[in-house]
Amino acid sequence: VGPEHAIGCVVYPAVRVLEPAVVEHLFGNRFAIGEPDGTSSPRLTRVAEVLRNAGLDAPVRHDIRLEIWTKLVANAAYNPVSVLTGGTLGQMMDDLGTARTLEAVMNEAGAVAESVGMRVPMSPRQLMELTRPLASHKTSMLADFEAGRSLELEPVAGAVAELGRLRGVRTPMLDAVLGMARLRALVQRG
Repeated sequence: VGPEHAIGCVVYPAVRVLEPAVVEHLFGNRFAIGEPDGTSSPRLTRVAEVLRNAGLDAPVRHDIRLEIWTKLVANAAYNPVSVLTGGTLGQMMDDLGTARTLEAVMNEAGAVAESVGMRVPMSPRQLMELTRPLASHKTSMLADFEAGRSLELEPVAGAVAELGRLRGVRTPMLDAVLGMARLRALVQRG
């Protein structure tokens, strides 16, 4: 399947895996979609219609890459920090030191996004407040860690750090958090 067949999608619902092939829906039903090149197309309209008819919120975005980067900036911070702290989103946001760490990582990830032409339209504080309704939830990465599953550190935070190196953008806080989360996962596996 070539990239010409892809439609971008940013998935927002919070879920957790109870056991293999059993997923519990916790919160949300938003699936933002868009053509990778930013155009409108009949297939995009059809996909949005199908999702909406299924009861899902499916906003069509003309810059799906910016939506992807906005979520990635938040996840590059929340996910590895949650593995280190064991905290819910709210606990991490409400702890002053942890919130400052989240903010620093989000600022660095935002700088990486800018280096590829994506200016995230929200500050780290605004991103944190946007996730406030999910305060009682654990990140999916923390749930995976607690269940002994492999972590998606590399495709989330690792990818941002690597792109930063390639683009000459310094990410010292992200690198530190990522390094500690990698070690924590390694120690857990034994």
